[in-house]
Amino acid sequence: MPLGKGAATSETISKDSSFPIEKRMQSPSLKFAMTLQNLTLLVFSALSLNAQEWAEFPVPADPPAGQSWQLVEAVSTEFNNDGMDYQFMENWDDYYMHPWIGPGLTNFRTDNSTITGGKLVLSASRKAGTDLVNCGIISSKEALTYPVFMEASIQVSGLVLSSNFWLLSYDSTQELDIIECYGGSKDSAHETKMKTNYHLFKRSKDGEKILRDYCLSASHQLPNQEPLRKGFHRIAAYWKDPYHIDFFLNGVHVRSITKDDFKESIAAGFTGLSQPMHIIFDLEDHDWRSAKGLVPTDQELADESLNKMYVDWIRVYKPE
Repeated sequence: MPLGKGAATSETISKDSSFPIEKRMQSPSLKFAMTLQNLTLLVFSALSLNAQEWAEFPVPADPPAGQSWQLVEAVSTEFNNDGMDYQFMENWDDYYMHPWIGPGLTNFRTDNSTITGGKLVLSASRKAGTDLVNCGIISSKEALTYPVFMEASIQVSGLVLSSNFWLLSYDSTQELDIIECYGGSKDSAHETKMKTNYHLFKRSKDGEKILRDYCLSASHQLPNQEPLRKGFHRIAAYWKDPYHIDFFLNGVHVRSITKDDFKESIAAGFTGLSQPMHIIFDLEDHDWRSAKGLVPTDQELADESLNKMYVDWIRVYKPE
């Protein structure tokens, strides 16, 4: 309740009353009304402060029968911290979980991630004297496992780089991409579309080389086919079990992966997405795109209206 309404109520009582103001202020009924009004203001203020930014959006996936969604507070955040303070860093790292600088021309860099204006901001910049692109990244300290629902409000960057919200197992053999979007692409295949993917990697014994990638990708776009870079959108996945994942765009179900989609990898001895995985938000250059010359220019990397990916909030639920 706005404070102005309380002031207007007192003024109305004053104008409508015919006895002196001193007597009116001593009236028990008026004192009670004013006390009740103040308490109401406090309650509304507390509710406003505690209301989560995602509260207006119902979870678009149903939990298992007889269970309800319970918020996983360790990774659910509205990014309202004053920078990357100790509270944020208790649950997130501003770097990749292994000593790796990223794919292609990517150079993951802690200076390219921050929290400001109530949002996580991941930016891209040129690494001086090189072709590399400094990219912001954060990764969750906690690894999550199924069943789990995850949703984030994201505005992808306006660069040809990939803006990502994804999960990865610690041994880097299992990956789930909830959004992979080349927001600044000018070609019709990518400008208005985002991808969802899963990957199961057969790696060399030392883990350095990918010998085989069992994957399945699909593209999605807004009903009006507007580029996703033009606003915030809710991107979500419900990881039900190792072989079942549902994907959502702005609360609308857009894709399901089922056990039939894992047939080839199952025959090779894989067990689907069965390991705990860490949540990652980042910007990346992908080598297959940079090999085609699809790279941001120095001018684009210096453009503050293009070089940032924003995350307003992330919410994560487990059924109980």
